[in-house]
Amino acid sequence: MDYRWITAATLIGALGGATTAAQALQGQAPENKPVEATAPQDAKSDSPALPLAKDTPRSEAYYNFTMGHFYEQQYEATSRAEYATQAIEAYKKAYALDPKSPVIGERLAEMYWKAQRTHEAIAEAQEILKRDPNDVPTRRLLGRIYLRSLGAGGGGQAEFTEPNGGSGQTEFLTRAIEQYREIHRLEPTDSESALWLARLYRLHNDHDKAAEVLRSILKDDPDPSELSHKRGLAQTLLAEEKYSDALAVYQKLADLMPDDPDVYLRMAQIYREQHELDKAEENLVKARQYSPGSLEVMYNEAMLYQAQGRYEDAIRVLSDAVTGIKGQSNVLPSRHRSLAILYQQLGQL
Repeated sequence: MDYRWITAATLIGALGGATTAAQALQGQAPENKPVEATAPQDAKSDSPALPLAKDTPRSEAYYNFTMGHFYEQQYEATSRAEYATQAIEAYKKAYALDPKSPVIGERLAEMYWKAQRTHEAIAEAQEILKRDPNDVPTRRLLGRIYLRSLGAGGGGQAEFTEPNGGSGQTEFLTRAIEQYREIHRLEPTDSESALWLARLYRLHNDHDKAAEVLRSILKDDPDPSELSHKRGLAQTLLAEEKYSDALAVYQKLADLMPDDPDVYLRMAQIYREQHELDKAEENLVKARQYSPGSLEVMYNEAMLYQAQGRYEDAIRVLSDAVTGIKGQSNVLPSRHRSLAILYQQLGQL
């Protein structure tokens, strides 16, 4: 048995949520809320930790998202209710720290659905909205729960089918439209929510209203060549797993921002999903060139090496990550959490 393969696969699996979390947090400014310090984990703990550069609200959201991803996987493997509860609580903490993150909201809504607790989530959100009808993060979460009930799968794909008049889908469609209409009214610059509203109007055969929403997006962002517009569009397409369309936008961004490491990193992720591993490696080399020492780049390198069957290289890259974390200040709680899981896994070599 190839124990090196098992070690690499286990370690990469524990860090697998890092890519998605980074996409969720990329380019978003989390609300400046106080964050309680987290005690360092013991190296023997079964819970995962992730290398984080700073103990900031964003890094705490990153950490809690990864914990939620870990407990979600445990729930899928065991069907034990306590894991579902732990996953939901971790995702809720991450969402509270970064309420504009589409991916965190999607995972929380998906977890409620998997645990068959959507009614609980809906009732909780509705009570909050009774107290504060202008609570946009709660409306976003409620909208995503309705999308999930319509058949929009995890990751936000708009693959739901047209609702039948006699089914509960029509009611969920109406409720989803209501939430996204209010989000669009309260935050007209939220282009992602506006795009969802346009899709829902089309599904409801309100094509005039869909066109009106799309025109409002162009009005708020009259120049589609603006970098922020293109980046947001690319992130949305990537979250919906429309890899070819997302790649086309990122390639244009690479022409406009040839020294942006994140653009090359996302392109590498897309190529890896499309099993074009040579192109994925080319873009990772560029990402590393413009962001040397980036932990996220290192994670993606390890995942690429695993896909290529290069398990020795995957272990080497993750060992380098340990070295980088050890160079951080001893007073950072994130440093101890990160080293705990890495030592635990690399100690099996």
